[in-house]
Amino acid sequence: FGLDFIKPQQADMSWRFGGEYWLLNWAALRFGVMGSPAIQETDLGVGIRYGSLSFNLAQGIHALGTATRFSLTMRMGKSNTAKHDKEVRILVRQAMAYFKVGYFAKAVAKLKAALDAAPGNAQVRRMLSRLEAAVEYVPGATGGEEIPTLTRRGVISYVDGKDLKNSINVLRHAFNKDPRNDNLLSLLNMIEKEGKISELTKKPEGPQIFTYIDQKTYDSRQAIYEGKYDLAMKRSQDILDLEPNNETALEIMGSAFYLMDQPEKAKVIWERVLDINPNNRMVRKFLKQVK
Repeated sequence: FGLDFIKPQQADMSWRFGGEYWLLNWAALRFGVMGSPAIQETDLGVGIRYGSLSFNLAQGIHALGTATRFSLTMRMGKSNTAKHDKEVRILVRQAMAYFKVGYFAKAVAKLKAALDAAPGNAQVRRMLSRLEAAVEYVPGATGGEEIPTLTRRGVISYVDGKDLKNSINVLRHAFNKDPRNDNLLSLLNMIEKEGKISELTKKPEGPQIFTYIDQKTYDSRQAIYEGKYDLAMKRSQDILDLEPNNETALEIMGSAFYLMDQPEKAKVIWERVLDINPNNRMVRKFLKQVK
């Protein structure tokens, strides 16, 4: 919609009001009213656009009768919109290049530039919002070592937004390798909260060499001793999410099933332990009891 007022020095004020509505990408309806100050003319029209060509037709009604106006327009040269879109794509491509190698802060700067150029781009806005949240804790994770590689994978999975559980598991694995990294723990907790994880990862309470896996193993054993078998299974599953073949976690989970009077499930879990380590004598004894 548009509304204009015109006031020449030696004449009365006049005004114009009009609007345009695009029914389709190539077809529009238009209307307009002109007054000075009473209504003097009313216009109705249509517009059709095809590629670089556009056709406009308007029918006006005024004191002298009716008037018909039409125009045919051809645009030449490159579209400013196409050029603008290309610039945005280049900025996003540069951001992704930084992002994939762990220069998260630089990626944020490029995404901000892309969003300034295209404020309505919802995809860029979503990526920027999630990456900015991660950068508050981990501004970068470069290099080929295991911990930065795992951190990159976790952040990339988080920004993608399709599988928060995968992001959480990867970052838990990274934290298990570096349990004194407070920034990594803060990032992990932030994503766990977004994923509605009821129990957030905590810094291990034991000595410096006590890892996340060590803490979960201790907690699951303690839960068995206290008769909290559901909790023991949950702690064991936390370990298995990171290390699917963790022998100790499988042992404890099998014991929890057995103590919950579910020997068949315990048998399946313990047989899996023997597949991993055929020399596990304790589990062989457990299986004999089940049979």
